[in-house]
Amino acid sequence: MFFTNSNIQFNSFYDDPGVNLNPTSLGETWDASKKEAEARGQLLSSYDNLATVYDEHNKKVKDITGVELGNPTRIMMPGDGRDDERRQFMSDFDQYKTDGGGLNQLDYLRQWRENAYRKQLMELADKHPDKRGDLLPDRSFIEAGYAKRGETEQRVAKTWEKSNQGALDWMAWIGGQAHAGFTDPVNILTMLFGFGGVGTGAKGLAMAFLKNGGFNAGIEVAQQPFIQSNNAQAGDVSGWEAGATAVGGAFLLGGALDTAVRGTARGLRYGLGYEPVVRDGIVVGYRRKAEPGKDGAAPAVAPSP
Repeated sequence: MFFTNSNIQFNSFYDDPGVNLNPTSLGETWDASKKEAEARGQLLSSYDNLATVYDEHNKKVKDITGVELGNPTRIMMPGDGRDDERRQFMSDFDQYKTDGGGLNQLDYLRQWRENAYRKQLMELADKHPDKRGDLLPDRSFIEAGYAKRGETEQRVAKTWEKSNQGALDWMAWIGGQAHAGFTDPVNILTMLFGFGGVGTGAKGLAMAFLKNGGFNAGIEVAQQPFIQSNNAQAGDVSGWEAGATAVGGAFLLGGALDTAVRGTARGLRYGLGYEPVVRDGIVVGYRRKAEPGKDGAAPAVAPSP
């Protein structure tokens, strides 16, 4: 969810205009940071990178031959019309393990799909011999998927090098990381589970920070063994230090998100004349404040932060 780059160094709050006369924009820094996090720091990064590689090559194939190939990374599901393909894969994998093969099923499936895809490309290359080099690249698609990580790392490093490297640039880089977290399917599925009831005032917001930050960090802890394994397999930065950094970033980002959303919502309700309904020290909803000279108050609104 949150990936730090050793090439990113914060310099100062003051940017000397004479140092860099043509800096990259904050938007470029944001975008480069977002794409790096998506390509390197998420549970589905390896899958998404490989899917992108196949999509890009399929576009080239269609431009050359007019033939539209399917993306080999598409998951085979029961009833999707690919039962024969699924049975063939299981038969091939069983034989592979019988012969002493060491790949797990997922890694074997990735290679098995590339082999099947290349057979399709070979058939097309035979029909378009003048374009064989374009249709059948020497580098494996799996390797090209791994290379996506390095490409995004190089881009963010160059973007940062050309920036002013000041406070705003640093904030743009963090913003890109956070943006990637909001588009991560795993985070989307788990993000709202951390929002829970807390008390009023600064103490309540502090507790909200700890609760959602802790929940977000817990989700990241569960993901990190898989993320670090993928990183190591791709030759990328991996290990407990990278994992711990990601977990710490997830804690801070999750806590800050909860505090920002909850604090803003409470401030708006207060400004609109609502007060919290508290039960057992926990805010369970809001109701309109009683106006001077009138008894009672409006019914409570739906429970919220």
